[in-house]
Amino acid sequence: MTTEISVVNRNGIALAADSASTFYHPLNLHSKTYNSANKLFMLSYSEPIGIMIYGQADLAGIPWEPLCKYYRETLGLNAFSSLKEYASHFLTFIEENEDLFPANARESSLQNFFSHVFQALWAYVTQGIMTTDEKQFLGRLEHEIALACTRLKEAPYDEDVMDISDGVIDKSIDVALEGVFPSSVLNSVRNQLHTLGKFLIQKGYEELPVGIVLAGYGTREIFGSVLHYKIGPFVGHKLKKRLISEDSVAELGAVVRAYAQQDVISLFMNGIDATIYRAVLDNVAEILRGVGVADEKIHDITASFQDKLAKMMQDFSSAQVMEAIRYLPKEELATFAEALVALTVLKRHVSLDSETVGGPVDVAVLSKGDGFVWVKRKHYFDPNLNPYYFARLKAKFQVP
Repeated sequence: MTTEISVVNRNGIALAADSASTFYHPLNLHSKTYNSANKLFMLSYSEPIGIMIYGQADLAGIPWEPLCKYYRETLGLNAFSSLKEYASHFLTFIEENEDLFPANARESSLQNFFSHVFQALWAYVTQGIMTTDEKQFLGRLEHEIALACTRLKEAPYDEDVMDISDGVIDKSIDVALEGVFPSSVLNSVRNQLHTLGKFLIQKGYEELPVGIVLAGYGTREIFGSVLHYKIGPFVGHKLKKRLISEDSVAELGAVVRAYAQQDVISLFMNGIDATIYRAVLDNVAEILRGVGVADEKIHDITASFQDKLAKMMQDFSSAQVMEAIRYLPKEELATFAEALVALTVLKRHVSLDSETVGGPVDVAVLSKGDGFVWVKRKHYFDPNLNPYYFARLKAKFQVP
């Protein structure tokens, strides 16, 4: 997990991303974190369009940095009237590009997705169980599969992948299952796992491996906007994708949003950590239950308490912060976005949590008048030793 921030008002958009990137092996839970990844990119040469990436460091084996830069070269000086059109064009470019993503890479993408999900499920089921009794494992596994299927069953179907045959999904599920579960357990729950796997693809499942944040201005947009998608894996000839949020300041005036790790940002903006907030609500219900309050009344009381607590958070913390952010100039937007990422880095560094946020913070500001402007950007090389690199850029764009 990492932290990326977008801060938007009517003056511009600030994007900030840390440099941590975690790579997972598809057949186990071992991972490796590097603190030198690039996750913030300019997506258009001619218009103020940027993109941030979090989650899985590649898509079907293609790292995100060359993929974004290749798209930028392909886009050239073409422009669209809205950010939504840029997003649609970018996602279609990925989905339809068979040179970058041939059939075998797409198939592996789906298999790796199932492998990671099933491995995480098995690790959760076996966690804390000291016995080797497979009956206990099996009972707990069946229970967790049933819970997951019940939740997913109520979700709407994903229309983008409705034309993909069950055989394509079943084949990838079978490959993934053989590498995760003991054969004696697998034989008992294979059908249930197939049902779960199909639900993960065919339903509107949001816990997808990659998050992308597109931000900027179309040629006919006066105010900036931000689109947040979760995407991956490939399913046959389709790319599974889900629009998570859409932020525009045309009416709101200002928007602050954190992606991936959000706990520290929630604490800063709302005055209370999200985990503590949930614990308070749970403890109120437990106390009421302990003094004999009926369950139907507990629901009404906790709902009323939650409403009042949310109003307090709004009045005394987030509303005041948002009012100030509405009027921040572009340079202050950048400082604020960078500071929010730095807070998360500091919290992870001085706590016992894994340091999955870290490294230099890249910061860019997008505005209608100035375009895409880097405020802070790391290089993997010393610019003083590479004058020819910048000379090539100047020649490419005919900069005098």
